[in-house]
Order: sequence, then structure tokens, then C-alpha cells
Amino acid sequence: MVPAVAHVVAVAEPVAGVIAVLASTGARRAELAGARREHYDPGERSLRIVGKGNKEREVYLTEESAVYVGAWLARTVWRTGPLFLPIDRWGIVARRHLTTKAVADTVNTARDAAGLPRLTAHDFRRTFIGELLDSGADLATAQALVGHANPTTTARYDRRPAATRRAAVARLHIPRPEDLEAP
Repeated sequence: MVPAVAHVVAVAEPVAGVIAVLASTGARRAELAGARREHYDPGERSLRIVGKGNKEREVYLTEESAVYVGAWLARTVWRTGPLFLPIDRWGIVARRHLTTKAVADTVNTARDAAGLPRLTAHDFRRTFIGELLDSGADLATAQALVGHANPTTTARYDRRPAATRRAAVARLHIPRPEDLEAP
């Protein structure tokens, strides 16, 4: 499980924005690297991303994540182009997409700044799926949000304990023979 996101996002705006989107959407590194500013709707807190096989899907940011993204977007002047841009060591912003390695490096920077143990971008995806399922979202919803073609892939991330599954079955009602009326 990913440590509290607040520990990680308390770094700099671009880093916080990247981490917040990963945690809030479960996006893959390549999806985040390719995200476009004009595909982000701050009012709906939605982001259209392109996943594997060039399949587009809509993902949604939490209110908290939208604040981090908004802070980052307020620092840049462009209205179109990459959502997140690389910044060199002198603070110069390049108008090009991040690479997938840059997304991984951003996670590492945040992890190091927060003093956390090993953490990858995929850990945010894994945690996002687990948190969705733990909160009661159905498997099909989780599958759609993360862009899995096969529900079996999403099911591998299901970490709910046996007690949760047992309680789900206990909510079912099967009539007893004595409850049935005779014809």
C-alpha cells in the first residue's frame, strides 16, 4: 500500500501534481507522461487519457488532487500541450511531454524527500485499484477507470479479505422451504 499521499505531495508543485494524479487516477506512467492540458477539465476534475492500444478513457481526480494540479497549471502560461512539463535544474520549463522515466524519477524524488521506503509509480496504480474495491466500487467500475481490457487483470489487485467476501454472501436472501407457499 502507498503511504499517505500527503507525505509525498508536500514537495514542489509539479512533483505534487504528478503524484496526486497517479494516486487519484491509477494512471500508468505512459498515460500520465502523455496527458494533455487541454484534456483536463478542472470543473469536472476529469482528465481524458490515452491508454494501451491508443484507447481513450476518462479518469477523475479527487478534490485534493485537483488543487495540486491547479497549482501546477497556474505556474505555466500554455493552454495546450503536455499536462506536465519537465523542469531542468535551473528551473527552466521545457515545452514537451515528460518521459516515462521522468515520471518514475518524480516518484523517486518525492519518495526520497518524504523519507519513504521503495515506491514506484505502479504502486499508486495498485493502491488505487485496491482502495476502489475496498470502498465498495464494483470490479467493472474499477476495470473501466484503470483501462484494463480484461476483468481478470483488475481482479488480481483485489485485496479484500475473506471476511468481506463472506459478508457479501451473507447479504443474499435465499428463501427457505418453509417460507414458500404451497401451490
